[in-house]
Amino acid sequence: MALSRSHTVVTTASPEAVWKRWTTPADWVSDDPGVDACDFPTPPTVGARGTLVSGGRQKIRFLELKECEEMLFEIVLPLGSLQFPHHMAPSPEGLRVRHGVRAMGPLGWLYWLVAGRKVAAGLPEVMGLVVGAALAESVEA
Repeated sequence: MALSRSHTVVTTASPEAVWKRWTTPADWVSDDPGVDACDFPTPPTVGARGTLVSGGRQKIRFLELKECEEMLFEIVLPLGSLQFPHHMAPSPEGLRVRHGVRAMGPLGWLYWLVAGRKVAAGLPEVMGLVVGAALAESVEA
């Protein structure tokens, strides 16, 4: 059973600037008010592990990485996980950027109730911060 939500925005920021925000631990802290600290090897690779401090210290693992296209990481939990798919693609209106959260595994429903719903509710704010900072970096470049 998977419970999920996503949020999409369109921006004129460059894919490279959005990708940088997705793959830089310090940017996770500034782009997500719910993240207190983050650490992982840069650039991340599939299978790389790190830590995320958000209401406690969590182990993360990168599952998919396609530069300037998509990223998927998960918080590893007993009998489940919270996964965070990220996707970007050009569109006639600009760069379409999507972030999501989904709860997986036998205890996914519990992780959704405890954390997933809160993360989902915060996606519009996080997306605004990500693309706003990426846009500013695109203009500076």
